Amino acid sequence: MLDRGDAALLEAPKIFFYSDLERIHLPPPKFHAHPADDSAAEAADADAAELDAALREQKIAPHQREATLRAYGAERAKLTALRNKLEQWLSSDPRPFLTDFHATALAGAPPEFADYLQGSVAWFNCQTNQARQSWETLLHRPAAARHYRSTWAAYMLGKSWAVEDPERAAGYFQRVRALKSDGFADRLGLAAASLGEEARIRLRQTNAIAALDLYAQQLATGDGSAACSLRFACREALTNGADVLTRLAADPVARRIATSFLASNHDYYDNWDVNYNVTGWLAAVEAAKVTDMACAEELAIAAYQAGEFDAAQRWINLAPSTPSLQWLQAKLLLRAGKTDEAAALIDHVIDLFPEADNVTNQAKPRGLEDVLYLPGSTYTASYVSLHAEALAESGALRLARHDYTESLDALLRAGFWRDAAYVAERVLTLAELKNYVDAHWFPSPQDATNSADASLQSNPRADIRYLLGRRLARDGQFNAARPYYPHSELTNFDAMVSALTMAQNSDANSPDGVDGLLAASGIIRLDGMELLGCEVAPDWAIEPIYGGFLTSRSEISDTNSPITRPTADELARSARGVDPALRYHYRYIAASLALQAASLMPDNTDEKAIVLCTAGSWLKNRDPQAADIYYKTLVRHCRKTAIGSLADRMRWFPELDATGHPVPWQPDPPTETNAPPESAPRDGYWYSLHRGNDLQDVADTLAHDHQIDLTPAQIADANPGLNTNRLKSGLRIFAPAQPPDSSPP
Repeated sequence: MLDRGDAALLEAPKIFFYSDLERIHLPPPKFHAHPADDSAAEAADADAAELDAALREQKIAPHQREATLRAYGAERAKLTALRNKLEQWLSSDPRPFLTDFHATALAGAPPEFADYLQGSVAWFNCQTNQARQSWETLLHRPAAARHYRSTWAAYMLGKSWAVEDPERAAGYFQRVRALKSDGFADRLGLAAASLGEEARIRLRQTNAIAALDLYAQQLATGDGSAACSLRFACREALTNGADVLTRLAADPVARRIATSFLASNHDYYDNWDVNYNVTGWLAAVEAAKVTDMACAEELAIAAYQAGEFDAAQRWINLAPSTPSLQWLQAKLLLRAGKTDEAAALIDHVIDLFPEADNVTNQAKPRGLEDVLYLPGSTYTASYVSLHAEALAESGALRLARHDYTESLDALLRAGFWRDAAYVAERVLTLAELKNYVDAHWFPSPQDATNSADASLQSNPRADIRYLLGRRLARDGQFNAARPYYPHSELTNFDAMVSALTMAQNSDANSPDGVDGLLAASGIIRLDGMELLGCEVAPDWAIEPIYGGFLTSRSEISDTNSPITRPTADELARSARGVDPALRYHYRYIAASLALQAASLMPDNTDEKAIVLCTAGSWLKNRDPQAADIYYKTLVRHCRKTAIGSLADRMRWFPELDATGHPVPWQPDPPTETNAPPESAPRDGYWYSLHRGNDLQDVADTLAHDHQIDLTPAQIADANPGLNTNRLKSGLRIFAPAQPPDSSPP
């Protein structure tokens, strides 16, 4: 929230389109969808069940009925097997066909079943005309002789004509529904499915209004696939010209669905490259002189998203007052500079919003607040509840008004932990933070099981208490800090405090003082993030691996964030931090303690060399300049040790093995390179030094590469002014092709 400035407060909310569809008052359904899986097995099971029912209705003798079911079932199984093969068929392979189908085996079945099965076999054998002929024959039978398969035949005839003759296909799909209404069997819910099939035809004909109406009817039947289809229909409809938009706006159901889709800003399911005519749609709805307010809230949201703030205000004024529109009104007030009014309105709606996550809340949505969201508001979740969002917005506004403790409380309770941690750690004084925590977040038995892994923290009580504990410890208030640490960190915490206490209470040169400093140094180096780390900058305990996600508040300018820009007081408070103000600052503390211990140890001892080399290695990769102090101390005070001697040669820290001995090391040979631009042409070769190279390495490389034998002294003579005691990585050295003339006696 805080690092995005005013943009976070003014961001346009969006609608979950699929969830909002559940709130639309659709006409009562005439049909009901069947939760079909559209598999060959399901169709075969339905076929067998209805054939059995038809034979029983005809009072066929049991033995004859069983024989008919077996014979029919055997041929039906062949079709099912073909359909299963086709599902696995690759176009590069020969297409499978059903070649051993025996129509005579269907003689005992009622004619409508035989007609339909023969048509299906022809259909899956790519014999479209034969399939149509069989199904038409079925539909021409007397009504009493085709009760079970009329809807099936009409549905398949519609599918067969969908490409060749769309209008004819639409007629068959309409006939499916008429047959169902007339009492014909529809075990598979084909009447409901026919709505979607006809809608698809209308969509191909660019008749988006008809498509939306049909898909809406399909949705009312309980067919969940209609929601996705409505999304595609809205995409088509809302990219049309003004005439289509005008007709669309005049249809109550289409208007409601299209507006919801626009207010969803074609959410994460959709193609973000489509340019929807939002302004044109708003104009079309206003021109239609809409009197019902069924979509006024969505229209206000869509207008705000499009930057049509005057239109958004008009729709807010026309619509009933709801929590969602009061929230939107607050955003308009903020844009108008009426911050106090907006803040009061936001505080008012916080408790009117549902606290449950909009995504996981399974209750049927009732108000618009149940389907609204702001995307990407936090790093810990894709979406947060509106309750949390409004609470966090209140926290941001309170921060701008110097209500620091109230800001922390709002952000913390909202679950915006990064923002809350910034206020707690960088804005509040230590006394203010402690007073707040002690007043609002008492110890809980759950704290004993809280993990110190910041990436897993989700308990605001444990989180804020742990942050306070580390802040107190960084201030040296160890006794006060201990009760705020999670149980999992108390062993290391107590060991650190014990070691520091032993060092502090020991005589300057006593072994206990050295041991205490070294023990504390090791603990802080290994567990410093958990014991002393800052939750946000500079350590980023909240994200130990990457960190740094929160933009510096000082970078938020007055021009782009006049409402939430950080005040001088906030910036002055946040400037107070740890020393050094560097990532993993506790490593510097650990290294400093080790350096202090080394200063109490005798020079040129392996123990002192190990301490200095180890401490410097903690810093060398991230901060070579800081580590250089440890390197120079190592060389000056431990040059006679193996570690110090190798460090002197390497001009840096050697690697130590598990026993503390230096790992054998040889520098990379000098690299032959071009002459410096300012040098005069000379007959010979130039070499660039690597860390640890000396002139003997140059001589050895020259002999190997060019079979020229020179001594280090001769190479030095060829490089006037060269200090052989201060050779550095990257320095270019000249090696002549012939030894220089000897100096006269």
